[in-house]
Amino acid sequence: MSSEVLGKGRTSIFRSPETEAKPAKAEVRSTESEVCSAEAEVQSSKLELQHTDTIVQTSESDARIAPARIDPQILQQALNEADAKSKITIWNPEVSAVLRYMQLTTVRYSMSKEASILLEKAVKKAYPDVWRAVKEGGLH
Repeated sequence: MSSEVLGKGRTSIFRSPETEAKPAKAEVRSTESEVCSAEAEVQSSKLELQHTDTIVQTSESDARIAPARIDPQILQQALNEADAKSKITIWNPEVSAVLRYMQLTTVRYSMSKEASILLEKAVKKAYPDVWRAVKEGGLH
């Protein structure tokens, strides 16, 4: 079979170290500048994040980023979504085991009600500004 019949595919079939495709210097420079540009964008985002958000320490090993200001459009979206579907799901085997133990040993114990009370306290403490905004915005 002649190399003309195979066309460009012949290089992938009959590849040797000498015929390995090497990127042109312009391509390498372009990629390097794209990487530098992306790194600068990440640094800029980090600086922006530092100015708009604050870190909330809820326990010794648990730090979260809380918004420094409440965005009214995002708050309204969150309120609408919470109104439409207020159920949330968590994945925590230890919490599940504790609540199931309590349900098995306590008459009329509601895991859902207890989880709701505990989670509400934690969320109020972790995000007091967002909590106030939600309470003021009201759910339908």
